[in-house]
Amino acid sequence: SQSLSPPSCSVAYSTSGCSSDQSARAQTQKELMKAIKELKLRLPSERKSKGHSGTLNALKYALQCVRQVRANRESYHQWSVEECHGCSLDLSTFTIEELDNITSEYTLKNTDTFSMAVSFLSGKVVYVSPQGSSLLRCKSDCLQGTMFSELLAPQDVSTFYSGTAPCRLPSWASCIGSVSPPADCTQEKSMFCRIRANRVQGSEMRYYPFRLTPYQLTLQDSDTAEP
Repeated sequence: SQSLSPPSCSVAYSTSGCSSDQSARAQTQKELMKAIKELKLRLPSERKSKGHSGTLNALKYALQCVRQVRANRESYHQWSVEECHGCSLDLSTFTIEELDNITSEYTLKNTDTFSMAVSFLSGKVVYVSPQGSSLLRCKSDCLQGTMFSELLAPQDVSTFYSGTAPCRLPSWASCIGSVSPPADCTQEKSMFCRIRANRVQGSEMRYYPFRLTPYQLTLQDSDTAEP
């Protein structure tokens, strides 16, 4: 009977270990389900589609957010470093009304074109021409105040930031002498980026390719002015 005691003790230890592992797995599963539940609550209404798994939609949305944040962090750092290399911005100041009047002369004759102003300081959209909401299939107030990088396909965020470092951009005032800007203002600095529309097909966000031609200017809104 004494020879059976060690195995019995060994079995007891093994059972205790299994119980501990099961408890840890149960706790992990509980925390995972809690996190997924919170993701579902935070899932934008346009990402909720009938006939698709809510959990899968939530996880895809979370993955997209992670990629977006990573792209923003890496690219904005590059933007900030280049901006600090002693470049001074000496720009003409425009009001939103002036910007709207000038750009409308060009966009009305080019129905597949729209103008948008993005703040260097905040990265947010501060102006969008009327055609922008039509081409992007959403209301202008949905675009106003949105982080522009969030409208871009994640893989295009670095393209946007690398092509819009303040020291690299031509002054907009020097390129508006005619309805059609000079070739050196439009061709050299152009880039292609995919911008999302306000439509979701299934659970996937839809993006449309646009050629962006960036300029720099100081835009005055009420009593404030920012580049």
